[in-house]
Amino acid sequence: MPPNKHRKSQHRPLLRPEPAIHRCEPVSRRGGAAVNALALVVLLIVAVALTVVYFRSLDDRIEPIDTASLEFDSLAERTARAIADRRPERVFDDAAAFVQRHPEFALGHRLIGQIWYEKGVHDRDLRPSAWQSAQSHWHRSLELDPEQDGLRLLAGDLAMKRQEPQEAEELFAELVRRNPDNLTHSLRLAFAWINLGRFEEAERRIDLAARLDDRRYESFYLRGVLAGRRALDPEMDDAQRRSLLLEAIDHVERGRERLEDKVLEERERYITVVRHLAGLHRRLAVASGGDRGAAESALALLQPPTLFETEAMELEIVREIAQAYELLDRPERAAMQYQMASIRNPREWRLAHGAAKWWIRAGRLDHAESHLQRLRTLARERPGLELLQQRLSEVEAMFQDASPIPMDDLIPD
Repeated sequence: MPPNKHRKSQHRPLLRPEPAIHRCEPVSRRGGAAVNALALVVLLIVAVALTVVYFRSLDDRIEPIDTASLEFDSLAERTARAIADRRPERVFDDAAAFVQRHPEFALGHRLIGQIWYEKGVHDRDLRPSAWQSAQSHWHRSLELDPEQDGLRLLAGDLAMKRQEPQEAEELFAELVRRNPDNLTHSLRLAFAWINLGRFEEAERRIDLAARLDDRRYESFYLRGVLAGRRALDPEMDDAQRRSLLLEAIDHVERGRERLEDKVLEERERYITVVRHLAGLHRRLAVASGGDRGAAESALALLQPPTLFETEAMELEIVREIAQAYELLDRPERAAMQYQMASIRNPREWRLAHGAAKWWIRAGRLDHAESHLQRLRTLARERPGLELLQQRLSEVEAMFQDASPIPMDDLIPD
């Protein structure tokens, strides 16, 4: 029987070939890992290099300042203690070494300038050079950091103490430019102008300050200083001079009254005002032909209770007391004042010199001799101090030429 043609074939149909798929296979798995590792190493090297560069630049900008600041803080604390103990030389070498290590550190120059200033305060023979060094370091500190207005004020005050009003005027003028509404700075500038002879400008500035605040003692004090300076005019007659001196005394006395409620807090300023007032009274005594009342007023201002006993024994005050006694023709009282001060401070040769000189003037050579001997001893200890040697020669010549006063004249009046 013929096969049924509709019967399904027993054979499977042939499958069509699938299209070829071409995949991109890596050349080598091991080679690819090496490339990745190399890239990672390069990235690490770059990161390390950048980190090193960054921290080196950071060190250059920050580390010296931080180190200097930490070192400075410790030095500043020790300096404050040394100054409080009146021993600024105790930290001088450390401060000098600090400035040498950190020459661009502004506060270092300010600190060693303060040490030089204090050394000059406590050693009059060293004072001219010490204060010059202080001024030099303070100016350098201001160059490095011009924002230190407090230091600029100190430098201006020191310039006035050194009799450098032109330098002070420049410093105070800069302060006024930076702080036009600050009356303290404005009045300091007026003070410098008085010492430069610029009286009209000073007067206008003082009047303006007084209108803005009439409670400040400086306005009255400076008006008195100004009147006193005008009284020095050699072309002025005696009546005009006396009138100006009386005006000056009135102004300064009113300034002193405004300090009475803070005598202790403003002690240095109070003493400055009192000394100036006493000086005006002495000048009035001279201008009035030896007015004893004016001379006695000067003495009263320079002694207790106005000043403390220890203050009246300071060299500058002793000198002014002696000048007042000279106007009263009482050289023995001047000698006694120097003698008491010399006992309190036996290392100060100026006091021994003053005691010897005034005892010679009083005709008491027996008293003068012991002070002269003391002066000789101090001169031997300081052979390089020319001023001391000169003063010793002068007082020895006075002693040789003097004659003791008769015993009858020793009876007190």
